[in-house]
Amino acid sequence: MSRLPQQLHPPADSQLAEVYRDICHTLARTTPPNLFTAMSARPDIAGPTWKLMHLLLANGQIPGSVKQLMVMAISSQANCRYCMISHTRALEAMGITNQVIEQCTSDPVGSSLSKLHSAIISFARKAARDPNSITDADVSALNALGLDRSEIIEVAITVALTRFINTWADATGIEVDPAG
Repeated sequence: MSRLPQQLHPPADSQLAEVYRDICHTLARTTPPNLFTAMSARPDIAGPTWKLMHLLLANGQIPGSVKQLMVMAISSQANCRYCMISHTRALEAMGITNQVIEQCTSDPVGSSLSKLHSAIISFARKAARDPNSITDADVSALNALGLDRSEIIEVAITVALTRFINTWADATGIEVDPAG
């Protein structure tokens, strides 16, 4: 059970209702995910958090499926139940097999992904586990595989956002959203 009260039905003219409408419209849902309803006391935080998540996961230069695999690998490494289940569902909806998902959480280098995508996920796992362990050589390796500076920034920010969301979900005990 979530450690924080969740407001599902805010007043229609409130800032929270506006955030919920945007989330539900974008995700084609009737209710926002628990990740955001747990932030209901702070729509000023929920709104920008949603915008950053949407910007990074649904847009950008790195393919959405690769970013979802990054998020899943990081969340698995952090043992964030909410995020693992949510992003497994997202990956399945994208047509990614459970075998590929499992490979990315255990050994992205040995996965059936391209060398570039495996390297991105390996970099993400390393950065999430110990950001200070990232070296110039790690960044240069991504660059040598074809990522430019803006793409490397996108990867690193996605890692940081994922760790933020993992911490938020675990610290507040957010319940997994119902399937469907």
